[in-house]
Order: sequence, then structure tokens, then C-alpha cells
Amino acid sequence: MNHERLQRGDEYRNSRFKRGLDIVAGVASLPLVVAAIGVTGTAIKIENGGDIFYTQNRVGKDGRIFPVHKLRTLNDKGEITKVGLWVRPLCIDELPQILSVIKGDMSLFGIRALSIEDFERLGHLHEKYPDVFTHYFIITWQKKYLAGKPGGLSLGIARAPSVLHRSYKDAEGLRRKMEYDIEQCDNESVSMDLKITLTTIARAIREIGTRGNVPAVL
Repeated sequence: MNHERLQRGDEYRNSRFKRGLDIVAGVASLPLVVAAIGVTGTAIKIENGGDIFYTQNRVGKDGRIFPVHKLRTLNDKGEITKVGLWVRPLCIDELPQILSVIKGDMSLFGIRALSIEDFERLGHLHEKYPDVFTHYFIITWQKKYLAGKPGGLSLGIARAPSVLHRSYKDAEGLRRKMEYDIEQCDNESVSMDLKITLTTIARAIREIGTRGNVPAVL
């Protein structure tokens, strides 16, 4: 791996330039975000009643814990709702996270923010699946994750088996997800962000209307 490319990726990930892009894009998108949340929130309320938002603590840069807010797309059984079938492929349920981006807890692009439980679980995969994960690989992934802010759009989600479910269920799948995370960190750049955006949009278009009731993990 080219050392200069790795260094450029690390510098871009935590640069003032990227932070500036996050702020400008976040503030500029607020009117559309608020409108989309209003429409989707109304649909969620009509379908299921109750709260339209879901809040969970996530692990951020340097291990800092911060709250993430999302539109609720799962029912009490952990199944994707009818509204969720449409908004999840387009990542509309993730839109409330724009506030975390503006605040500085997240970036528009970065490794998907994990819950405390999921972060700890992935940190011990080498113990459960020694044939798939080495301790060195896990440590490398953890260092990459903690070295920068997590993001709303990630290579791991763009290349997930399904943008709708956003899950990697077996050991081999989780290995691929973590390899995507490392790849994204090592190649952080405007071109990588554009690649993730286009890939996510293309997959979302293909998956609109997909039906299923599979619990979402990660």
C-alpha cells in the first residue's frame, strides 16, 4: 500500500477542508432535510403511531460517545415497516443525522457509526472466528474507526448485500464490511466521496420497492 496515499487519506479525513464541506453541505441541505423528515415522519405516524424518531448512542472519533437520531423504520418486532421499505434504500431515515454532521460529531462520509454494543462485538470477532479474523486485523480496523469521525454515507453501506437491510450477517460478510471500512479510510478523498455517493444512489434506485422483513443489524 502506498504510504503517501495513506497519509493523504488520513489528512483529508480530519482536514479543515472536509469539515468545511460538511458544514456548508449540511446547512445548505437543511430546508430539504426538514421537509423530507416532515413528510416521512407523518407517514410513520400514520402507519404505526408512537415516536417517529429513534435515538441510540454511537461510538465516534477517539471513542467519544454521542447520540444519533434516525427516523423509525422498524416495528416492535424488529421488522422493516412499509414506510421503511421505501425510505431505507434512499437513506431518508438517516437524514436527522445531518444535525450530528453540523454539530461535528459526524461527517457526511465515513465509516458507519456503530453502537457501543456493535463496536465491542466487532472488536472480539477474532476470538469467535479465528479462521476469519486475526487479532492484527481487528486492531487495524479499530484504529481506523477511532481515528476519524464516522459518517452518514460509507463504502460498507454502498457495497452492502442490500441497501435496504444494510446488514452483514455472517463472519465472512462482516470481514468484507470491515475491509471496506479500511479501504475507505485509506483512500479518503473527494473522489472517494463521489464514488460512494454514486454507488449508493445507483443501488437505491435498483432496490426501491424491495420487499422483506429482515431485522437490520449494524
